[in-house]
Amino acid sequence: QSRSSASSDVYKRQELKTNSTQRITCLIDCNYTDESVAFSHDGNYLAISRDTATDYEHIVIYDLKNGTENQLPISLFEIRGVDWHPNQNKILFAAIKYGQRIGYEFDLDTDSLIKLAQTGISFPIYANENTIFYHNWEIDTSILRVELDSRVASTPVSYTHLTLPTIYS
Repeated sequence: QSRSSASSDVYKRQELKTNSTQRITCLIDCNYTDESVAFSHDGNYLAISRDTATDYEHIVIYDLKNGTENQLPISLFEIRGVDWHPNQNKILFAAIKYGQRIGYEFDLDTDSLIKLAQTGISFPIYANENTIFYHNWEIDTSILRVELDSRVASTPVSYTHLTLPTIYS
């Protein structure tokens, strides 16, 4: 089943004064939705975050000159924002991993993924070579208990201080 629709793919609009657009991704029935887009520093490529039917998201590099795509060797849940370094072949993005928002920088020249030290990063962008801006998104989560057969309305009890064993590493 196709997840793609006319509003979720990447389009090219040659003249801003006209209504003429050209779809440049998902030309045939696709099992993905394009979400965030960023131009390379030289304007020849697009970095595109792509949500797939498997709920994994990928980043693809789209060559604007020849229309080819190259998928980066990473798969994460819920990628949030993508940006291209102002003068290097690096992609900045954030993703949600085990409920925590984490920033990453992917070096296209070395195929290496660097996890940023700060947590809570969402929709990061480069301000210059050494500075990024991002939306700080840290949400405390809770396990709540509600008695469904109770006759008296009550506020759920939060178990935020409960220590649970780690299932995933």
